[in-house]
Amino acid sequence: MKPYRVLLSFLFLLCFIASSGQIKYEPKDKEILEHILNQLNNKKSKTTTELAVLAGKYLLGTPYLAHTLETEPEQLVVNLRELDCTTYIENCLAIARIVKEGKLSFERFAEELTHIRYRDSKINGYPSRLHYFSDWIYVNDKKELVKRVSKEIANIPFPLELNFMSSHSDSYQALKNNPEFIPILGQQE
Repeated sequence: MKPYRVLLSFLFLLCFIASSGQIKYEPKDKEILEHILNQLNNKKSKTTTELAVLAGKYLLGTPYLAHTLETEPEQLVVNLRELDCTTYIENCLAIARIVKEGKLSFERFAEELTHIRYRDSKINGYPSRLHYFSDWIYVNDKKELVKRVSKEIANIPFPLELNFMSSHSDSYQALKNNPEFIPILGQQE
């Protein structure tokens, strides 16, 4: 393919993504992803767990930044330049899964990240994101993306009562701006 056609295709894709309002990223994020995918390209025979660990090694040293996913309206945020604990795990898992399936593209990565990060594998407003890590594990276990092992390890029930987001809605900009989300989150909690 001629270089100008590649450039035009890339620009078209950027315009499409930007206009869809469903994804937010910077060119450096795509560059980081492509570097990791190039490093893992010949390791498809490894397990998903092994691939996630390898992806994690490439992301070691990435600066920590809280609230990286907070956008209005809700959209997929791809930020490989700055991570928090959950986005670190999500990105490693998404990378491992696309390497394992052999579909190494930014677009496929974004699809997989959406599948992992959102309750029904689609963005449907702020409440559709898995905000609590305990919920993240529960939902992604149901999707067979991760395995809950707490029962196997300790088998000690721990009643989990979640209500922080709904009872501290003033701590979340999206909830301050959209109070109609509070009862939805309360029900999820």
